[in-house]
Amino acid sequence: MPGLLSFHGHPDDETIVTEGTLARFAANGEHVVVVTATDGVLGEIHNHDEPEAIRLRLAEVRAEELAAALDILGVRQHEFLVYRDSGMMGWEDNFHPDCFWQADFMEATGRLVHLIRKHRPETVTIYDPFGGYGHPEHIQVHRIGLAAFHASSDVARFPLMGDDEPWQPDRLWMSVWPRGRMAIWATSTGLPATSTRKKPPECATRGSPMKR
Repeated sequence: MPGLLSFHGHPDDETIVTEGTLARFAANGEHVVVVTATDGVLGEIHNHDEPEAIRLRLAEVRAEELAAALDILGVRQHEFLVYRDSGMMGWEDNFHPDCFWQADFMEATGRLVHLIRKHRPETVTIYDPFGGYGHPEHIQVHRIGLAAFHASSDVARFPLMGDDEPWQPDRLWMSVWPRGRMAIWATSTGLPATSTRKKPPECATRGSPMKR
C-alpha cells in the first residue's frame, strides 16, 4: 500500500511542519506513520498558569498532546526512536549521553531503518540540512533520516531484524522554511534579520524563495 513516513524531532513538530501533508495522505486512505526522535522533555511551557507544576511530567504531557494531534489529523500509526530531548543549540543538555544530538550515528540510523522496513512507505519526510533554524534535533533528523532512507535496502550494513524485509522508499521530501520566515525568526531572537547567526550563512540564502 502506498504510504508516508514522516520523521520529526519532538512531539508537536509533526503538526507545525507537516500537518497538511499528513492529513492529506491519511484522508486518501494511505498508510501514514509519524516517527518522533525524542521525548520533548526540555520543551518550553507557554500555555499553563503554573508551568513548573507539569515540568516533571512534560514528556508524558507532550506524548498525550501528540496522540491527540495525530487523532485529529487521521494518523493512526506512531513510533518513538526513544531518545532524550537535546535542548536548543548551545545548551548543556546537548551533551547528555542519552540525547539525540549525542546518539551513535549507526545505531540511530539502524533504528529508523527498522521502522522504514516495518512500515514500507513510498515517501519519507525529513528536514533540510540546517534543520530549519539550526536546531540540533532537526539537524539530526536530516542526518539520520537521509542515511536511513538510502540504507533501508542495505542488508549487509543493516541486517534484517525479526520479520524485516528490505525496502527502498521512492521519494525523500525535505521540509524547508521560507526565507521570509527565517528573517522573522532571526528578528524575534534578537539577531539581525539578514543573519540567523553571527557568522554566515545568511537568512537571504536559507529556505525556499518567497513567491512574489
